[in-house]
Amino acid sequence: MKRKILISCNMEPQHFYFVKSILEKYEEHFEIKVIFQSHLRKSKFRALRKHGLISAIRKRLCNHNKYGKLLKSEKIKIYNIFYDDIGLDFFISKIGEKNTIVCSDINSDEVVRFVHDFQPDLFLLQGGRLLRQNFLTALDRAYILHLHLGIVPYYRGGNSQFWTIYNNAVNENGFTIQSVDLNIDTGAIYIRKSIVDFDENDNHHSMYCKTQLAGIESLKKLIEFYMINNYIPKPIEVTEKGFNYTGKMVTESACKYVFLNGKEVLSSYCRSPKKPAYKNISVI
Repeated sequence: MKRKILISCNMEPQHFYFVKSILEKYEEHFEIKVIFQSHLRKSKFRALRKHGLISAIRKRLCNHNKYGKLLKSEKIKIYNIFYDDIGLDFFISKIGEKNTIVCSDINSDEVVRFVHDFQPDLFLLQGGRLLRQNFLTALDRAYILHLHLGIVPYYRGGNSQFWTIYNNAVNENGFTIQSVDLNIDTGAIYIRKSIVDFDENDNHHSMYCKTQLAGIESLKKLIEFYMINNYIPKPIEVTEKGFNYTGKMVTESACKYVFLNGKEVLSSYCRSPKKPAYKNISVI
């Protein structure tokens, strides 16, 4: 009997890439199901899909200020370089509609039943809403592997690469693969790794992409360890509270600073020794 992987993520190009990377590597070894988290209500999503407008989801602007929109334009250009132009239909054709679910609330009764009935061995997560106790209970004994593109606990929350530029601290960039609890990015750590090898042509969007690619490779190492040993070592508890960067903090002034000064911050960083600010951690 095949072991089982459940994946959950949002519905932007980087998240589709995340799922595609896992599917292509492990679909012969695991039964895989996917929960896609949408900010749209299901009825609206079905209407968009029916009329071939799934790409509209990707074009949703997260910022409504001038510099936020300029940064969004940069993001689209960079993502077109790093990520394939695929959508939900690709995954339905790959693993079947019964193995995918689209939801606006991952903690809903419908999704919790989907998880409980599947009984995954591994739960892989990138992005999405906070998980509530009912969802975590449905996972039962599954190993939870959350890919967070920031160094925990110092960069909890979102937009970590944005904030390393804002803080003039590119050497604080990296990713964390962690378990999940009821708070924001406070779970115990399986792997934490600094990613600091950038050049003057990078910006915080390409930093994100390169950090994600490195994180996915480390996630695969954890999966392969599990395939050989049938377990994953206990993660390391986080003792420091660190800092949680919220979406509300991405103000117009913060976007203006990153847009106007990002290139100089990276240029200055590239003239430095590029020494990581934090130690790497790994349980394998």
